[in-house]
Amino acid sequence: RSMAKISFSGTDELMATLQKANVFDDEMQEELLYAAGDIIVEELQNAVRASGFRTEAYASSVKYRKTIKQDKNGDPYITITAVGKNEHGTRRATVLFVLNYGRAKEYGQITGTYFWTKGVRNAQKRVNAELEKILTQKLKERGLL
Repeated sequence: RSMAKISFSGTDELMATLQKANVFDDEMQEELLYAAGDIIVEELQNAVRASGFRTEAYASSVKYRKTIKQDKNGDPYITITAVGKNEHGTRRATVLFVLNYGRAKEYGQITGTYFWTKGVRNAQKRVNAELEKILTQKLKERGLL
């Protein structure tokens, strides 16, 4: 299970218009992904702080690398995760994963609070609104809207 997959619904038509006009370049792609990344990181940091677990110290470790990768369909993406390890040498991302989804009794029962999942959901709405704003602006600048 991956921790967060966010798709940008609602912005597809705007992006398609830009692509047709041949103005959807790497720079624009970068701007959109980083705008999304900033929002998602902020929402997830808030979610980690409010997880119901003592994870406040983990919040600042939630970040994304400014490296754009491509998935198997050639769609660009960035990875947002909790970087580093905790004082016990366990990856922070693993700890947050377990606290989000919970853990079975045989491994030491933990009831997940789905804080990360909720953070992603909150981010999704804000990301769509922000990207729509950026794309609309770009289309206007180029006289396509």
